[in-house]
Amino acid sequence: MTTRPPVFSKFREVQEELGRSGRAIYRDANGIDSLIVRYPYSINYIHSYAEDTEFFLALADGKLKGSKCTRKSCRTVYATPRGHCMACGAPTEWIDLPPRGRLHSWTTCHYGS
Repeated sequence: MTTRPPVFSKFREVQEELGRSGRAIYRDANGIDSLIVRYPYSINYIHSYAEDTEFFLALADGKLKGSKCTRKSCRTVYATPRGHCMACGAPTEWIDLPPRGRLHSWTTCHYGS
């Protein structure tokens, strides 16, 4: 016969009980009980870099790729590659970026490996 897990009104106590037995009941301020169980699992996440593949392969080789607008009247260069020009909408092409340049702004993007 299985017994019900203990009931707690403070979530910190629930966390402690989860560490001990792996299950607990949390009773919220409205008196509603929620069964909480600790269930460790792992997943294999497969991520495709799709059209950005060339950019990441170049990074792995210690090179920096960008893109340049194909419209002769625009020719805007992007240090973070774009499929289409943000200024005029024309397609872009891959270019090798120089190892030195002037930084105007930056963002941090977290990618899985």
